[in-house]
This record gives sequence, C-alpha cells and structure tokens, in this order.
Amino acid sequence: MKFLRKRFSPQDLMHVFVLCAFPIHVWSIIIMLRNVPSWILYMSGDDIVGSVAYHLMFTIFETLLIYLIILVIGLLIPKRWLPEPFLTTCAVLLIELSIMAIVFQHLVQQYSPLRWMFVACLMTLAISLIIVPRISKLQKITRLVAERLTILTFLYVFLDIIGVIVVIARNL
Repeated sequence: MKFLRKRFSPQDLMHVFVLCAFPIHVWSIIIMLRNVPSWILYMSGDDIVGSVAYHLMFTIFETLLIYLIILVIGLLIPKRWLPEPFLTTCAVLLIELSIMAIVFQHLVQQYSPLRWMFVACLMTLAISLIIVPRISKLQKITRLVAERLTILTFLYVFLDIIGVIVVIARNL
C-alpha cells in the first residue's frame, strides 16, 4: 500500500475510482431499467430482485477490475513517462472507453460491421494521450467533477454491496 501512496495521493486514488465507477454504473442502470419492464411480465418479485442483485454484483466486479487495471498500468509506467495530470488523463480515457464500449455494444446488437470502429478508437485514444496533459483547465474541471460525483458513486457502490449480499443470501 505504501508504494501506491508514493505514486498517487489517497485523494487521487478515490477520484480515479469514482471516475471509473460512474460511467459503468450509469450504463449498467440504463441497461437494467430497459430490461425491467419485460421482467415484470414473466418474473415474480423475488426473481426480479435476484436479477437486479446479480446485475449490481457484476457491475461492482467490473468496476473493481477496471480500477485495478488502471492502477497496475499507473504503477508499471515509469514516473518520468507518466504525465503529471494522471487523474485527468485517466478520466478522459475512461470516458472515451466507456462511450466506445456503449457504441460497440450497440453495433454488436445491430449486427453492424466493426472494422472502422477499432481504428477510430485507437486514433481517439492516441490523440487524447497527446492533447489532454497539455490542457491545464481540464485538470481543474476533472477534479471538480470527481469531487461532485463522489457521493453519488458511493451510493451506487452501497447498492452494489446490497446486491452482493442478496446474491450470497440467495445462494446459501
């Protein structure tokens, strides 16, 4: 844990988690709410609660996995290569990757070709890695957004923990 504190401040670690968790939870809730009306037609109340709990459990595991991947990448990159605004770079890349994942999911559901999407994703990420560290105002905005989303994100995480407890209780 000390090696993490040498590289990142505790506040930066929390902000990276918030910026990682928020888009995942928003998209997950949108997908879940899109499915609930059809669940009502053929599932009982207990089954709906169980399905929502499994959905929330998967969301928290997905969030933690992506957060750990970002931390490992941040630890593996030498300090001199790591741009000073790590939080801002992570935030922009996470937002871009979240949008790309949403578009990818939509294209897969529509059976559309995915050739050009990968090229566009790589170009967008490369341009962001070059431009984002040079915009100082973006760093202030990122910190402000992360601070404002902290309470909402931890409300989502609390609901995820309840979902994990429900899943464990149902499987015992």
